Amino acid sequence: MTSWKGENFLRSHNPAIEAITSEERRMILDALLTQSPLTEGALVEFLATSEKERESDSPTREALQIDLFHTNLPTLKATDLIAWDQSKETVETTNHPALTDPRFSKILKLDSDGLNTALRGISHEYRRIALTILRDKHEPISRDTLAREIAQRCETQTVPETAMIEEVAISLHHTHFPKLCEMNLITYDADTERASYTANQTLEEVFKIIYDPDQSIVDKYEGFLRGLQETYPQPGQDRRTQLSGLSGGIPLWLILQVFGRLSSQI
Repeated sequence: MTSWKGENFLRSHNPAIEAITSEERRMILDALLTQSPLTEGALVEFLATSEKERESDSPTREALQIDLFHTNLPTLKATDLIAWDQSKETVETTNHPALTDPRFSKILKLDSDGLNTALRGISHEYRRIALTILRDKHEPISRDTLAREIAQRCETQTVPETAMIEEVAISLHHTHFPKLCEMNLITYDADTERASYTANQTLEEVFKIIYDPDQSIVDKYEGFLRGLQETYPQPGQDRRTQLSGLSGGIPLWLILQVFGRLSSQI
């Protein structure tokens, strides 16, 4: 089941996710997160060395430089992930919230075939929501049901307007479902107008990073619950024995406060 934290991550970082659908741009950001700022020349050298290590038939330095100046840096700058000072020929990261999110960093470091495709699949909000719903349900879902759910999640109103639902349904049918089918992320029967999720290992890796709770938070929950078990007596046990060495029981307000703080982190 997807978590609201994961949903919020994707909703707030949609443009950033779209910007890293290129392996070279992921490499650039990862390098800048390690050392920033870097000169344009240093980035070209880094990309050339990395590509040579990965592939024998790697792009030429000139081709990498052209892509860097005309495609990759402009895209990252437009998304506000980097600051590019062309007069000084330097590039550095910004204070974009995605760059401080550990999930985003993990995605940058993923080395998996088909990652560009998986990220393109979730880079548009309609596709992202459709994929998460289909993945959770494990069964074919009608286009209209998906359109209604997408409209409800995208709209601020509790009940989305009919026109909005129809617009989403048309967009799914003519644009997003064909793209997702081409990416082999869903199957869609145009006759029955029902879509199904297609298991994709790389997309599952991305979803795992985005939606799975941080294990450290889970450990905090378990420790908290163990503490309650050790502090409060089981039926038939002497409460005073359980509370020996303590100044008193844990106040209910403190339990709720700790539980609330832990919950907010998941």
